[in-house]
Amino acid sequence: MATSGAVRELRPDLAGEVDLVRLSQDGARIAFVLEGGADPGIYAGPVAGPYQRIVAAEGRPVADLALSSSGAHLAYRIPAPEPGGGDRVGWALATAPGERGSLAGSALAWSPTRERLFVGDGYWHRLTRVEPTRREAHALAAFVHTPHAGFAPRIAPSPDGSRVAFTTYNTARDTVYVHSCGRRGQPLDGALPTPAPERAPDGGADEDAGTQLTWIPGASVHVYPLWSPRGGTLALFLVHVEQQKSGLVVVRDLAGDGEIFYEHDAIDGALAPAWSPSGRRFAFYRHETRSPDATHRAAAGALVDGRAGARCHQPEAQALTLLDLGTRTLSRLALPGEALGELRFRGEDELVVDGGRAAYVVGLPPA
Repeated sequence: MATSGAVRELRPDLAGEVDLVRLSQDGARIAFVLEGGADPGIYAGPVAGPYQRIVAAEGRPVADLALSSSGAHLAYRIPAPEPGGGDRVGWALATAPGERGSLAGSALAWSPTRERLFVGDGYWHRLTRVEPTRREAHALAAFVHTPHAGFAPRIAPSPDGSRVAFTTYNTARDTVYVHSCGRRGQPLDGALPTPAPERAPDGGADEDAGTQLTWIPGASVHVYPLWSPRGGTLALFLVHVEQQKSGLVVVRDLAGDGEIFYEHDAIDGALAPAWSPSGRRFAFYRHETRSPDATHRAAAGALVDGRAGARCHQPEAQALTLLDLGTRTLSRLALPGEALGELRFRGEDELVVDGGRAAYVVGLPPA
């Protein structure tokens, strides 16, 4: 079933190539990356402008960008200059120029309700909580992770701020692990530790300082953890490229094996999904070709992160879809072809697509 509502496009009008456009939760401000032109870098400002440069690009691409829940801060990831090195996550005020701090990090996520940044780093093997307003950082967990292109740790803070779910990847086992830890940790003194030594891939107590919830075998499986609106239930959105399967598993109260709410014999878009505030609906990108050929597989492979997804040349392979978790029925949303990106609900009646050259606000049909 296809539905369509009002779609508002937010596209900064500046000379140069705009990418990674992000909309604040209140809809008042945007942040984006400007490549080329006289002053490349990360910009932010009111939706209609004017915009100011927050951080200079320094000749290196920005791989990820996110605004905090209040829109007061932004965080970004800069890839390592050479393969095998460590990426860097920095943060800044969204209203004043200048970086305020940075850590080694290959993944980032803001708390959905607080001014709190979580940084996961597969190179230094740690999960860190950053309090930008206090200029504090706390190490939450140490973990074993094999740095691998396309399989950076993924982080999902719970809405109530009490827990953080995150994923790690083990090349020797071809397995993705899902973990959970509390929000407390040990203060960092500012010095970066030496890389953790390689450990035998046999799990055990050294696998993670938090709690290992489950594992998903497969050399090419993407796992996106996300919490229910109240934070007591964890969902796992799975995209298994090798097996050409996708699915949604819901683990209530973090107990038991979980319940399968959705299965699909195709490669859905490996992009961050979203859960509505009521807990009733789930938004994601669904592959609409029953038997994806090599061309479609290549397109789905390009949808591994927001930056690549926004530049996918075959967006018709994916359709923005709502899953009603009560009736388990699907509704396709009609959108412009390039509206690909990370998803986020604004209330129950709007969905934000943080995309590439633009962000989109999509009006939703009644639940």
